[in-house]
Amino acid sequence: MATLDAARDELVAALGADAVLHDPLALRLYARDASMVEGSAGLVVFVRSADDVVTCVKVAARHDLPVVPRGSGTGLAGGATPIADAIVVVTAKMNRILEVRPEDRLAWVEPGVFNLDLGNALRPTGFTYAPDPSSQQVSSIGGNVNTNAGGPHCLAYGVTSAHVLAIDVVLPDGSVERFGAEAPAAPGYDLRGFVVGSEGTLGIVTAACVRLTPLPPAVRTMLLDFAAVEDCAQTVSAIVARGVVPAALEMMDRGIVRAVEHFAHAGYPTDAAAVLLVEIDGLRAGVEAQTREVEAAARDHDVGTIRIAADDTERALLWKGRKSAFGAIAQIAPHYHLHDCVVPRTALAEVLAGVYTIAQRHDLIVTNVATCTRCSRSIARCPERSNACSRPPTSSCGSASTPAARFPASTGSVSRSATSCRSCSRPRISTRRPASGRRSTPTGG
Repeated sequence: MATLDAARDELVAALGADAVLHDPLALRLYARDASMVEGSAGLVVFVRSADDVVTCVKVAARHDLPVVPRGSGTGLAGGATPIADAIVVVTAKMNRILEVRPEDRLAWVEPGVFNLDLGNALRPTGFTYAPDPSSQQVSSIGGNVNTNAGGPHCLAYGVTSAHVLAIDVVLPDGSVERFGAEAPAAPGYDLRGFVVGSEGTLGIVTAACVRLTPLPPAVRTMLLDFAAVEDCAQTVSAIVARGVVPAALEMMDRGIVRAVEHFAHAGYPTDAAAVLLVEIDGLRAGVEAQTREVEAAARDHDVGTIRIAADDTERALLWKGRKSAFGAIAQIAPHYHLHDCVVPRTALAEVLAGVYTIAQRHDLIVTNVATCTRCSRSIARCPERSNACSRPPTSSCGSASTPAARFPASTGSVSRSATSCRSCSRPRISTRRPASGRRSTPTGG
């Protein structure tokens, strides 16, 4: 306690009393992220600049205290969960877009910038930032970097590591280093790629240079509904087998569709067993050709109706429903348990059938969301490099469960799985048990 008090006094003197929280309520609130893992925070510090981060890390090092960086706290892996009375360094107030250079297709941003805010700021330039996690309204770029976040559109565009050119990082000794470069490739080892996805264990990101992606000239968003979950799941593989790599490919079952429709009023068919949200973008002729392939694959698996968004407003409404899926579960129960896991695309139907069987056995309400995504490991670094790895990306599924209606709907669990190629199938998000004994090394995301 004396060590924490001394560290607090130093931080208050350097950053101001309003930047350092130590009351029990604040410490409890910042003792976890959006995961089920709860830890123990010693101090919570709101930083506004890279110099503030350096100050925090140096104070922590002097007092032998662990440091956990935190963005918006929306992570599901426990990366921002503090351990051993750690100092939680919150980067939410570092929220400036520092520089936008469309001519070079890059932008420099601070870690607290919201993902969606960056996309909205870039839109007038004709560019966007491609990674779009479902929590993009509140998730920060720093958190996206720490977790190598994906999102619905990572199927065609790839996850965060493919869109970060360089990062400024405060290391555990307080030194500041830049990994990567604005140029297409930096000399030497790819330390940028090593840090992206490390969940803050290697340092605290204070700025990121992100790649800008041109807005596509044509976009088509389709909503397909099916009378059987198996047909919907098999359509996912059928679309990819036809050589089509959509910008996004999302599946939702009846339980989540009903919750979403009640919230978003997007016109989702609540009587369908499952729906598939497909988005294709690119040159107009290519979009037309790929749309025909998607429709053919869907008809081969007994699709009910095929709805195509008439304009950007309808398209945005359909995506509002999908990206509000987990929040909409609150209409089913006030609490739920989320499982984020990875299954091979070709096993999606089988896995969903197994999830429903287990839920029925234990009298749980289960809802599923599936995100078709790329394998998060590059072909070059895959130890099981094979033809399977070089194929177009895979699919993903998610399920949410709450106790059945005759029981009090006060707890629940959601399981969400993302599919990768067979040879590389592995969890993209894993919950880790807190470990003790870290010395001033950032341990969160």
